[in-house]
Amino acid sequence: MEEYESWTASERIAAAARAAEASGDFYYHPGHTWVSVHGKALATAGATDLAANFVGQLASIELPPQGARLQQGQPAWTLVSHKGRRLSQAMPIAGKVVAVNRDLQHDPALAQRSPQGAGWLLRIRPTRLGKSIRNLLTPTAAKSWLDSTRAQITGRVDPTLGLVAQDGGELSTGFGDHLSDSDWNTLRDELFAAAAAPPDRS
Repeated sequence: MEEYESWTASERIAAAARAAEASGDFYYHPGHTWVSVHGKALATAGATDLAANFVGQLASIELPPQGARLQQGQPAWTLVSHKGRRLSQAMPIAGKVVAVNRDLQHDPALAQRSPQGAGWLLRIRPTRLGKSIRNLLTPTAAKSWLDSTRAQITGRVDPTLGLVAQDGGELSTGFGDHLSDSDWNTLRDELFAAAAAPPDRS
């Protein structure tokens, strides 16, 4: 831990990037955020593909400052669309922010094109990692949950708007732009209400 604390920001980011490439341990918060754990001292967090595209065309992402300490379920960042729609999302695990993805300042759409890769949002030094993970969905459980969420969305929108691709029914990039303000607000309240607090499975 002392060695990690002495690293420069660029060294931390490089180490985290290497760890992220090697790790497949993804967990999901019901507020549509994810975390990938790289041992006990480091984790990466971001928005799910569905959340990033629900907002619409991303104009910016408001991130917490490096050094911020956030609790699981606490608002961690806000996705902002070119229409001014805002979606605040929950911190998937408790911890200290050790780095933020500066590339998103110039290219926020990275979070849509590569949400669990180059579009990561935060690097975190976790606290109470075991308890936090118990409150999250595993990849197996998350698949059914995400499929159900997609069904909720596609069941509420006009298929002629091009929200769903022809090959496999995936939601299109920035599909939220096609939703009226009323429909968008309703779906936000239905799908992202869990961002306020994760289920307690401890």
